Amino acid sequence: MRNVGLFATRAVLGGYLAVHGAQKLFGSFGGPGLDATAAGFEAMGMRPGKAMAVLAGASELGGNVEGSVPGATTTTVVAESLVPSAPPAVAPDNCVAGAWPDVAEGRPATLLAGSDGAYLWHDPDGGWALRVTHASLQDRVIFSGSLTTSGKFLDVQLIGGGGNDIVVVGPAKHTILFRFVNYGLVDGLDFSTHCSRGFTVKLYIEGQLASTGSVHLGQSLGNPTSNPFTVERVRGTSGALLQVLPTTTVTAPPPTTPAPSTS
Repeated sequence: MRNVGLFATRAVLGGYLAVHGAQKLFGSFGGPGLDATAAGFEAMGMRPGKAMAVLAGASELGGNVEGSVPGATTTTVVAESLVPSAPPAVAPDNCVAGAWPDVAEGRPATLLAGSDGAYLWHDPDGGWALRVTHASLQDRVIFSGSLTTSGKFLDVQLIGGGGNDIVVVGPAKHTILFRFVNYGLVDGLDFSTHCSRGFTVKLYIEGQLASTGSVHLGQSLGNPTSNPFTVERVRGTSGALLQVLPTTTVTAPPPTTPAPSTS
């Protein structure tokens, strides 16, 4: 009987949340739809607005199905301490050739709660970790952004999760959207890759693209050359971080016709 009561409560509350999510994402039940919701988030300084709208709508829509929604998956939460933990061991991603760049390897030894910025690293056990924190325990700072890959993201876990943090995995597992409301402790996420030659990271702090100096890579605390930036595998045992560069086309000049001889 107790289980029936819990099920009924969950069905009511979950249905209520699902309606709100459908209003945001699809404009159902007289809701504003994704574009209008995104504009509202932008007006409140929560950028990128569309990504934040998808995060909010997906989380609400998944409220009654164990954290899963059609086309998206929310994640489990792991408590975080003042000293950030390493990501759990995962199966190696060996279906594509190449090694991850040395600059991204190893947890930063100096990363503690109150260290400013975002930290990304690859663990020797195969997993990846993204952590964020800032210097003041009294101020709120919002970190948000996305990870994208042509492979798949697996083993995604939200770390910290003070109640307002959101991590959503896209339907084909090519994308992770995240939003961390940070009060000076350590928030973040763990993930692994499958058949991935690389992934692109886009980071915002308080709705603005984060400066490259506030993004730290691996135990060496290197900085990317741009934001967004891409971490790519390289052949051999070491490599460097590669920035996202536009594709350019070089066109050869037309052949010249020699002038007639006057001699």
